[in-house]
Amino acid sequence: MVALQKLVVSTALVSVALGDEAPANFDSHKRTVARAHLDNGLVKGLIEFTSGDVFVNVHLDVTGLPEGLGPFNYRIHDYKVKGHCERAGDVFNPFDANYVECDDFGDDSSLFCW
Repeated sequence: MVALQKLVVSTALVSVALGDEAPANFDSHKRTVARAHLDNGLVKGLIEFTSGDVFVNVHLDVTGLPEGLGPFNYRIHDYKVKGHCERAGDVFNPFDANYVECDDFGDDSSLFCW
């Protein structure tokens, strides 16, 4: 399993991660924690990944999102976002799950893919 410490979380809070459930992994380090602190611009918060016995739990505590435009979803990228989503590399997707790209929403959602 990819080390949780190497995961970089994007503030792209509008893409939807739709797909099949990944298979359980039984040889991961238990209770490993990775945190991403969001403090760039108006959006602020914490995203925390914690490995359990079989699954990884993801907790988000985010503020500063525009009211009335939710729900806001997230996706994990290979690299830290420096500008638009495309500069963040591929979406972390080791099991080839289906998901919706930012630009596929056909609305202003891509405005929030920094």
